Amino acid sequence: MKKLKELGMDDEFGMYYDAEIVHRKEVNSARSDGRKEGRKEGRKEGASN
Repeated sequence: MKKLKELGMDDEFGMYYDAEIVHRKEVNSARSDGRKEGRKEGRKEGASN
């Protein structure tokens, strides 16, 4: 934990860390949107059968 705090104080590492956090949030959001769309399409297909 101490090492993470030290790295958090480093400007260069902090920039990479922040970029990684943003990337992970974007990926998770895209996955969530994909699941929602898949469920919606599945309900449509199920209703038409």
